[in-house]
Amino acid sequence: MRIFIIGSIDKKASAFPQFSKVCREIGLSLSEKTIDVLLCSPFDGSADKELILGFSSSRNQQANIELHYPQHENVESNWNELLGSAIDHNCIRIRKFRHPSPEKVTQEGWKNAWLFCQIQALNNASIIFTIGGNIDGSSNLLLRIAEAQGKPIIPLSSFGGAASSFLDRNKYELIDQLGNDQFKIIEQGTKFEQIAAIVTGFTNLKKLEHLKKYQQDPIFFISYPRDRPSEADYIEMLCEEEIISF
Repeated sequence: MRIFIIGSIDKKASAFPQFSKVCREIGLSLSEKTIDVLLCSPFDGSADKELILGFSSSRNQQANIELHYPQHENVESNWNELLGSAIDHNCIRIRKFRHPSPEKVTQEGWKNAWLFCQIQALNNASIIFTIGGNIDGSSNLLLRIAEAQGKPIIPLSSFGGAASSFLDRNKYELIDQLGNDQFKIIEQGTKFEQIAAIVTGFTNLKKLEHLKKYQQDPIFFISYPRDRPSEADYIEMLCEEEIISF
């Protein structure tokens, strides 16, 4: 199982200490399971960082870690420092996927570079766990993409944000998938070990069958300039030969 973590909170927020505690407890529980945990951000306020710090409390680390981040000295050094203090490198395999940095170093360029990394991690994941996250930022967009792809998503709504918004609009679907008891656990967000068990044990067949179909039958979108329609016609012909939808 490959779990992608989506979420963050402002470190100056009054709720940050509780956010940190929740993420670290869940990180501790996940670290002792034979799963892959996909992460992107080593920076303060991210669920990724707090969850990794939870790994350090474990004496039985088994999970593997997969990182997706822009190739940059500052990001690399932050990940190395964080992993060096929290991970038992004799037990855990760490895979690093360094994606391109922005070609033009601007705030918008960096935003898109990080988003690209997050989308790569999302595409590699089989299940999403989300906590907090900016309602008007990449977290909300990533959850919308995951929804469109039919990926199973477990939200923890205690800290508002994109995770809470997702839970609100999918409340009855989540109750159908999890049952009332498990839904109450993720809605309340206080029973950390049970939350981790729900995340790693979430194998809703309807969702997973939909995901399998999505992965096996890709749909392509073709964009082309008006003055070169022949190029699009050629791609369309190739798709039709392979019986691919677009």
